[in-house]
Amino acid sequence: MVVTPSDCCKDLISSRTCLLSFASKFDKGSSNNNTLGSNTIALATATLCCWLVDRLLAPHRKPHVVGDVNIHEVCERVRAVLLAEYPKGLSVQRDYDLSIPEFRGDKEQLIQAVMNIAQNAALALGDLRARGKANITFKTRVARQITMGKVRYRLALELHVMDNGPGVPAAIKDRLFYPLVSGRDGGTGLGLTLAQTFVQQHQGWIECESEPGSTDFKILIPLS
Repeated sequence: MVVTPSDCCKDLISSRTCLLSFASKFDKGSSNNNTLGSNTIALATATLCCWLVDRLLAPHRKPHVVGDVNIHEVCERVRAVLLAEYPKGLSVQRDYDLSIPEFRGDKEQLIQAVMNIAQNAALALGDLRARGKANITFKTRVARQITMGKVRYRLALELHVMDNGPGVPAAIKDRLFYPLVSGRDGGTGLGLTLAQTFVQQHQGWIECESEPGSTDFKILIPLS
């Protein structure tokens, strides 16, 4: 069975409702310390659920602003942010096919999608950044005769976000784009879910190949 962000949202909403109901019942007139402690935990968990639901639903609440998109402008925006945030120890290289035409899409959504992938890569490169050996590469190509969602496209954009980090943990490889799945402490597990959602809204898809020393997130978006 395929688990979608929408399915997870429904589960979170259900959990949130139950927790808020539980907290409300015990909040009325109870002076028992154990009960109040349970109540506090329930309220904190419910608040977290509210935040997670809002994050997951946010892409579907915003209007889809369509215009002409130059994918290299998207990459350059993300590259500038990365270099500003990590001025030492990180190299962000380009390998662009400048013949790729503009296409119709939501530029801000695509910037956010690429940003989420690239930020994950930069965080995973922490040890290599400390040694001045961290590398992220943006590579663009035109793919031909690509099938996505049972539809055959003559041309598609192929954007690779590659890094030389430790790789995706084997335990989460098959669930990488599921909500709440994270390979690092403190991660929300929402960045890649949102990236996939944004790309899917462009009839595209994100794939990942990873092994120690080489991780490649490939974004495919139809051009024709």
